[in-house]
Amino acid sequence: MTADQGGSPALGDSLIDRSDRNDEGHKRELRRTEAILVFIRLPRFHNELAAKVMDN
Repeated sequence: MTADQGGSPALGDSLIDRSDRNDEGHKRELRRTEAILVFIRLPRFHNELAAKVMDN
C-alpha cells in the first residue's frame, strides 16, 4: 500500500526528501520568473541607454 492509498510512505519518500524537491522546484521557478522579468525590462533599458548615448 502506498502513501496515497492511506498507507505509510515508501522508503526514500520521507517528508524531508519531498521538502528538498519542493525547494528545488521553487528555486527553479524563481529563476525562471527573474529571467522573464529581465527579458521584459531589456527593451526599456535599451531605449534609456540609447537616449543617453544620443544626448552625449
